[in-house]
Amino acid sequence: MKLGNDGKFLRGFYQREAKLNDEQAKLFDEIASSCDEEVAKQDAKAGAIIDEALAKNGNGKLPKGTSPPEPPAELKNLWDERNAIILRAKDRLQAAFGDQEFKRFEGFVKSNVEARMTSEPGNRQRPATPMGPRR
Repeated sequence: MKLGNDGKFLRGFYQREAKLNDEQAKLFDEIASSCDEEVAKQDAKAGAIIDEALAKNGNGKLPKGTSPPEPPAELKNLWDERNAIILRAKDRLQAAFGDQEFKRFEGFVKSNVEARMTSEPGNRQRPATPMGPRR
């Protein structure tokens, strides 16, 4: 594991910011880690299906004027299962925290985490300047 990739710093930061006690932070970490592991397995299954479909269809290179094929039906089921995994983790967290504390925590997440989320990749290459790429 690379330095800093275990998320310990961020977990500690969010524990303090979300005002979670040690027990809540431990439960959150356990539930989130378990959820992440299950989601990664689902994503790997989906990736294998996508790779197989791409291999059957010219690896994503379509002849001009043709439409892409329909995605494999299994992907819809995997997506639904993926969402169910996440919702079960949310339900487990709510049961562990209790309704009132979970509502407080959910409010923190919505206003302090979700509001700052972006779909932009974090490690994009910086734009080139007239002098060449930035270093």
